[in-house]
Amino acid sequence: MTPEEKDRIEELRKSLYSQSNPPPTEAKRRKLHKESYEVNEDWQKPKDLLIVEETNKSSYNPLFRGLLIFAIIFFVASLAIATVVYLRGSNVISPNNIAISVVTPVSVAAGQILTLDIDIVNKNNSALELADLSFDYPEGTKSSADFSTPLKSVLLSINTINPGQTIHQSVKAVLYGEENSHQNIKVTLTYRLPGSNAVYTKENNYSILIASAPVTLTVDSLKEINSGQDLNLKAHIISNSSSDLENLLLKIDYPFGFTFKNATPTPTFQNNFWNLGKLSIHDSRDITISGRISGEDGDQRVFHFYTGTSNNPNQVKIDTIFINNSQTVAISKPFFASVLTFDGDPSEIHAIRSGQLVHGQIDWQNNLSTPINNASIELKLAGPILDKTSVEAGGGFYRSVDNTLMWDKNNIPDLGTIPPGAKGAVYFTFKTLDPTFLTMRSYRNPIITFSENVHGQRLSDTKAPELITATASSTLKVASNLLLSSSVVHSVGPFANTGPIPPKAEILTTYTINWALTNSYNRADSVKVTATLPSYVNWTGQIAPKTEDLTYNPINRQVTWKISNLDAGTGFLNSPRAVAFQLSLLPSISQVGDSPILVDNQLVEGVDSFTASQLFSKNNALTTRFSTDPSFHSGDEQVVK
Repeated sequence: MTPEEKDRIEELRKSLYSQSNPPPTEAKRRKLHKESYEVNEDWQKPKDLLIVEETNKSSYNPLFRGLLIFAIIFFVASLAIATVVYLRGSNVISPNNIAISVVTPVSVAAGQILTLDIDIVNKNNSALELADLSFDYPEGTKSSADFSTPLKSVLLSINTINPGQTIHQSVKAVLYGEENSHQNIKVTLTYRLPGSNAVYTKENNYSILIASAPVTLTVDSLKEINSGQDLNLKAHIISNSSSDLENLLLKIDYPFGFTFKNATPTPTFQNNFWNLGKLSIHDSRDITISGRISGEDGDQRVFHFYTGTSNNPNQVKIDTIFINNSQTVAISKPFFASVLTFDGDPSEIHAIRSGQLVHGQIDWQNNLSTPINNASIELKLAGPILDKTSVEAGGGFYRSVDNTLMWDKNNIPDLGTIPPGAKGAVYFTFKTLDPTFLTMRSYRNPIITFSENVHGQRLSDTKAPELITATASSTLKVASNLLLSSSVVHSVGPFANTGPIPPKAEILTTYTINWALTNSYNRADSVKVTATLPSYVNWTGQIAPKTEDLTYNPINRQVTWKISNLDAGTGFLNSPRAVAFQLSLLPSISQVGDSPILVDNQLVEGVDSFTASQLFSKNNALTTRFSTDPSFHSGDEQVVK
C-alpha cells in the first residue's frame, strides 16, 4: 500500500470517529407520483420481442436439426426391424419355428383302434439333431397289436430334421375310458442343436372324446319299496367292443341303510366287487344282488355301479372305468312297521356262538293315521341247531310243535288297539345246542332262520274292516367254538425235563407246556395263539412236533403259534391240534413260597369261514401248580430255598 493510500484511509477514520464533526444528515426522499397507462384490449406482441425472436431463429443451426431428425428416424426403424425379427423368429432357433400338427378324429369309440398322423415342420435355419418323438397316452390305453397289453407311452426316433424339412409319422393305439369323457394325448418332440449338448422340447396336447363305452350296463330293480323289505337288483353287462375285454370288473357302492344278503355269482371280494374275467365279443354277464333296505318315509337310496378293467387280474381296483351308472330306490313306510334285532343288532344276518343265550326283540309301530285293531305277531324259528328247550316267548306263547312264538291281545293288551303312531316291543330268548360228538357229525355251517308275520285290522275309507299284514325275515349264523386248552408237565411229555421239584431258588428247572386247539362247526382260518413269558422264564428252543409253526420273539418275549386253517370238528371228530414246547425257570429268593407264572396272557384268535366273524378266547396264566402231571403232589408248586 502506498503512502498516499494510507493517508487517505487515516483521514476517513478521523472523520468517522471525530467528535467535532457534525452528525450526518438524512437524504431527502423523493415523492412518488401516480401515472396512468393505456392498456389495449387486443394483445400485440411488442416490436422488441419480435426482434429478439427473429434474432434467435437466425441463430438456430440447420445441421443440428438434420442430425436430430435422422436419429429419430433411425431409432424407429431399428425398433421396427427388431420387432419383426423377434416375431418371425428370423435368424434365431426357436420352438415357435417348429410346427407339430396331428390329424386325428374328434371322437372315437372305446376299444377301437385310433390312428394318429403327425407332421413335423422345421422352419428354423438350423437342423434339429437327435430328434425323438414321444406319445404319452391316458390310463387304460392298450396296444393295437395286443389289446390285452397296457400302453403308457411310445417313443419314435427321428434323428435329424433339416431346415425346412417335413417329417411324417403315424402311430396306433386303443383308447378306453368312461363314455363321453375326454382323453388327453401328449406329443413331445425332443431335440438338440448343432454344437450343443442342451436338450430342447416342443409339446402339444390333444383331446379326444370317448363317444361310446366298450360295454353297456343296465340295472333293473324296484323304484319304490317299503322300509325293512327285501330288494333285488340285477346288473346286465353287454360287450360293445370289437375285441375281447380282459379282467373286466364290477364294483357296487351300497347306500346307507342297505344290508347285503347274497349275490349270484358270489362276489370276488367282500360283498361288492366282482372279477368277471374275460368278456368276449357280444358276450354278456348278469349279476343279481339281494338285500334288505331300511330308512324313513320319503328317503331315497342311490346304488352306484362301476364297470371297467384292471391292469392286474389279482387286484381289487378298477384302473379304467367304462361305465358309471346309478339306480335310485325310494323308501315308503309300511302300514305296520316291525324291526327284529338280536342282542341289539338289527342286521339281517347275525352271527352267534353255539351254546350262547341270545336275546331277541321285535319293535313295532303303527304308521297309519288311523288305529290298528286286533294286531298279532308271529315269529317262526327253523334250524336243527336250535335248542327247543331253551326258547321263551317273553309274555307270549311258544308253540313247540312248529317252533312258533305268538303274541296277541290275549297276552299283550296293547295289541288290542294300537293308536296312530303308537309303538311297543315284544321279547324272546333262545340258545343253540352245545357242540358234541353227535352234533358235530350232523351239522356243518349251521343257521337258524326267523320268519315274522304281523297281522292287524284297520277301517277303510268305506268304514269296512281291512286286513293289513307285514312280513320280515332274518338269519342267524352259528359261529364255531375255537378253544385252547393248555397244561404244564414235568415228569412226562416229549422232553426230558431237569431241575428240582418243587423249584428251588437260584436253581434251574425245566417244564413242558402243552397247547391243544379244538374247533366245532365251521372251518377257522388265520388261527393264531400267543402267550408272554415272564422275565425269569427262558425259552429253550425245544418244540414238538417240529413241523408246527411255533416261534419265540426274545424282544417282546412272546410265543406265537400259527395255523392257516383248522378244520371243523377238530377235537370232536378227531384229535385236537396239539404242540408242546419247553421252558426253563430260574426262581429268585424273593419268590420263595410263591407259585411263579410260567406262561401269561394266552390268547387264541381266528376268523370263522362261514360267518366271517372274529373268533377269540383267552386262557388263564399257567403257573408251577400243574396238577395235570401224574407225579405232582401238593406243595410241589411253591419255590423253596
